[in-house]
Amino acid sequence: ANKGTFCKALVVAGCANYTGAAILASMAAARVGTGLVSLACCASLHPIFASRLLETTFLPLPEDEPGYLGLKASPPLLDAVPNYSTVLLGPGLGQRPATAAFVLQTVGHLALPCVMDADGLNALATRDQWWRGIPAGSVLTPHPGEFARLAHLTVPEVQADRLGIAIRCAAEWGQVVVLKGANTVVAAPD
Repeated sequence: ANKGTFCKALVVAGCANYTGAAILASMAAARVGTGLVSLACCASLHPIFASRLLETTFLPLPEDEPGYLGLKASPPLLDAVPNYSTVLLGPGLGQRPATAAFVLQTVGHLALPCVMDADGLNALATRDQWWRGIPAGSVLTPHPGEFARLAHLTVPEVQADRLGIAIRCAAEWGQVVVLKGANTVVAAPD
């Protein structure tokens, strides 16, 4: 076997304010057994990430403003995607309008299922019927606040029926839902 035998993951994460999210996500991907982890990140932040991530490779992306991805980053990222088995999109990207536009542009053109987390989910929640614009078979990993935004509910409504709401939304959205919490709920569309 070689590293390509055990999945190649592309992590799209981090911004000037949240470098730790990209580092943690990349380390976690390697720890669970991914053969090759690449971090797609702001070019200006690459030295920070490279100093902490010894096994990760990198795809430095152009920035719309220093430390934040925008629409300029989408074409080179999408060009790289066919070289990977999966994409994780969202941890620590930030919630600037240009970054949300980047997320929506990118996820709408992915040809493989992805894992959507954190600010990736926050960007999706800004669009009506957002689930129609992401690849089938994707995995959504919201905490209760992110879930509430995606489902147009309040956090107390989500927390009052975590299992039922996760099952209903997974079926409606056609995606796997991992509702995080002390008792994480994993619901498949079926």
